[in-house]
Amino acid sequence: MKYWQSLAFVEMDQILPLARFAEDLGFHGITLSDHLITSQAQADRYLYSEDGEVLWHPDTPWPDPWIMATSIAQATTRLEIMTCVYILPMRDPFGAAKSISTAAFLSENRINLGVGIGWQNLEFELTGQDFKNRGKRTDEALEVIQKLMSGKMVDHQGEFYNFPSVQMSPAPTSPLPIYVGGHSEKALHRAARHNGWLGLGYAEPDITKLIRRLQGLRREAGVQDRPYDIWLAVLNPDKTDFNELEDLGVTSLSGAHFMQGGRAAPSPLEEKMRRMENFAKRYIQS
Repeated sequence: MKYWQSLAFVEMDQILPLARFAEDLGFHGITLSDHLITSQAQADRYLYSEDGEVLWHPDTPWPDPWIMATSIAQATTRLEIMTCVYILPMRDPFGAAKSISTAAFLSENRINLGVGIGWQNLEFELTGQDFKNRGKRTDEALEVIQKLMSGKMVDHQGEFYNFPSVQMSPAPTSPLPIYVGGHSEKALHRAARHNGWLGLGYAEPDITKLIRRLQGLRREAGVQDRPYDIWLAVLNPDKTDFNELEDLGVTSLSGAHFMQGGRAAPSPLEEKMRRMENFAKRYIQS
């Protein structure tokens, strides 16, 4: 089992010390989240809380994930870095590919792209992107990004993006792993076609059902024998049997959390380190 430590909602001056500490404790990698803004009046329901309200405050940091990933890569030596999740369809794929490619190159291929289609309409309005067709655009954008990051001369003719032969540099020296979040049928189809699935905050019965559906989709696509990662952030890690999850096909789990009463809140660096160390002693170093 591979263990990842989330650095979402973390105070800016604590991110690099926590990344180095995660590496020292034996975590496989760290995950970074993504939002452009927090609105004063929330108009859209947040998908990962019972009351539909966001778990953070307007002053909670949301640094650009690729700038942050590059900084973390320079401060560590082996730690993998993954977005969980990067809201791809609120960007154009060319700007996204340039940022991701640069981070992947500078990290010596330690970048993993975890994508989602987003839930907050306002961010799409602010960036001039269509919220309604974001799923279809994500599928094509992933195709475009993989072409651009090949380091070769490529062209593309699609429903949303068309361009003649072009080449993007720098390119990573190995293929970029792509993970997909979400639990809808379309999201699971999307995840089955790539390198892994990101499961965020599901109860155990739902986890089993989703994984079995995902595995069925991979069999239908004829890719069930390819290496594949299933990453989970479980709701109640203290009450979850990680061995049972591994038997289901789960390969990666999120580590300690820094929430207070189920919400993001500032806390001292030492408190976060204590939680990470306790998690590592129980699951990684045992």
